[in-house]
Amino acid sequence: RPGPVPRGTVIGFDLPFDSDIRRSIYNVLGQTVRTFRGQYQAGQRSVTWDGADESGIGVASGVYFYRITAKKFNDVKKMTLLK
Repeated sequence: RPGPVPRGTVIGFDLPFDSDIRRSIYNVLGQTVRTFRGQYQAGQRSVTWDGADESGIGVASGVYFYRITAKKFNDVKKMTLLK
């Protein structure tokens, strides 16, 4: 029997090399909402954002952007958070 499905948005990314990764989520005003950091091995990886800011307070539904940075790699994508 499978376990519970985590609540939140799953942000997936392919990492071509082992690296320290920084994933930041921004609102439409460019303000940082949440930042995740960690060491990851190469391959398909993901992080789940629970829709909360750095203080653990839930943010409003709407459009957000996320940036993934690793060594010389930098990518920005848009997402929509629905509650």
